Amino acid sequence: MIELLPEPWLRGPIAGVNPLIAPILCSFQQAREDLAKYTEGLTAEQIWARPHGFGAVGFHIRHIAGSTGRLLTYVQGQQLSDAQMAELRAEHEPGATREELLAGLNATFQRAEDVVRALNPAALAEPREIGRKRLPATVIGLLTHIAEHTQRHVGQAISAAKLARAGELMAKKTLTSDVAKQIAAAAVKEAARNQWNLSIAIVDDGGHVIYLERMDQASAGSAEVAPKKARSALLFQRPTKAFEDVLAGGRTAILALPGAVPLEGGIPLIAHGKIIGAIGASGATSQQDGVAAQAGVDLLASLLGSK
Repeated sequence: MIELLPEPWLRGPIAGVNPLIAPILCSFQQAREDLAKYTEGLTAEQIWARPHGFGAVGFHIRHIAGSTGRLLTYVQGQQLSDAQMAELRAEHEPGATREELLAGLNATFQRAEDVVRALNPAALAEPREIGRKRLPATVIGLLTHIAEHTQRHVGQAISAAKLARAGELMAKKTLTSDVAKQIAAAAVKEAARNQWNLSIAIVDDGGHVIYLERMDQASAGSAEVAPKKARSALLFQRPTKAFEDVLAGGRTAILALPGAVPLEGGIPLIAHGKIIGAIGASGATSQQDGVAAQAGVDLLASLLGSK
């Protein structure tokens, strides 16, 4: 079974770090993990896409790094340089790859962590001045703002990443391997949350398997059944639960239908009224398989903005 780590702030005290300072370090680690997860597989075009006019993924990652550096300048009692202001104005400019952006972000976080770890807790209440207007703040106020500002833009970057992925799906109305992995991941997450050991299969509109994941401890047979459930849902354009219900009602003739699987857990995947594929889940009870498969369907709906 997949072991899911708790969020950084739930992983216990950070050795040698004052509890009042630790939250900003947790925020940095959360940002690293979330951005790496939700941007995985994005193309350069998707990184700098601006769906519906919103900020690009690349902008948000770059802005997190830039703003962290600028705010740390204030923490150190200094004012921003001309070079820092020029970097601020250039944050929207496309070009950097996902790997370059994440590497730059990590380097900034490492420098910031060095500064934060060296802070004397007695200095947290010291006053600081922000910007040309010399607005009043404190060291701990700045640290708090860095942490919440980072998380705010991480959330926006995640949304931008989902919209960028969905943009291709909405334009082509075909199921991409990238979206298939996201759908399967949502089903696996639901299964792991309930301690079910499942196999999850995603098929395209031709019934071809484009993604299959067998969770740890899932039976070998589940990896055979999951694709069959998905193909059944696609072929007959309805959830396999419909066949299970018919069979439970005594209509055994349903077993004669070629390709029909009378077990819950297969559901068509629909985008803008068109069936683009299907998901199949197997390994637990049929009802539990159906719950996991529905989590994948719900993820697709959220990508399309319909849920």
